[in-house]
Amino acid sequence: MVVLLPILVFAVLLGWQELAPDRRTARTDWRRMATNWALGIGNWLMAALIPVSALAASWASPSPLLDGLPMLLALALLVLARSLASYWLHRLAHEWPWLWQVHRLHHSDREIDMTTALRSHPIEALIAAAMAALVVALLGAGPTETLAADALLFSATLWHHAAIRMPRRWSAVLERVVVTPRFHRLHHSVRPDDHDRNYGDLLTVWDRMFGTFKPPRRGPFAVGLVESRAPEVLRAH
Repeated sequence: MVVLLPILVFAVLLGWQELAPDRRTARTDWRRMATNWALGIGNWLMAALIPVSALAASWASPSPLLDGLPMLLALALLVLARSLASYWLHRLAHEWPWLWQVHRLHHSDREIDMTTALRSHPIEALIAAAMAALVVALLGAGPTETLAADALLFSATLWHHAAIRMPRRWSAVLERVVVTPRFHRLHHSVRPDDHDRNYGDLLTVWDRMFGTFKPPRRGPFAVGLVESRAPEVLRAH
């Protein structure tokens, strides 16, 4: 049942985007969305052919960290570890020039919505899968916890890319713990001092702990890469 979570989250967020869209999001660009879907489906098919995390879970021997723990506690520890590893991989993707050349495809999207969550280079998808597999193997997580963690983290990625409108007070409360669309949108700003912040994929604690937290700012601002935006747009934001 847990593998159906991303489908449920996608359906709920899609309805939310239609009923209460983020006012800063431009009208639908079907060509952009088709590109994102093509990348997402291609990466998914590649991951289905090479199920790295599932293989690691099958091969992993019981770990003293997770062995004998209740399933929910083991899942929580796995999600925390995966989230921390994702934070550092994401941060390195901005700090290492060769990795940025791969990751910049994700940031080249000129608008942010749920399809942006699918917009990743196949090389980056493979690196992320290998990282997830390493964490699973080190912790000795089982297939059930691994699939549940995959579903939860992917749902979180859909959530924080969603172009939805939410009361600022709600966002502020959630952002004490959880990455929100408002929090993550700042990371997609064209300004380097914005997009080199807020790397977290699920929890804001890692950005706070490692000095990369930046409070979301009010008002509209351009998203994407500087070279992909018109000069007049950049001057306005």
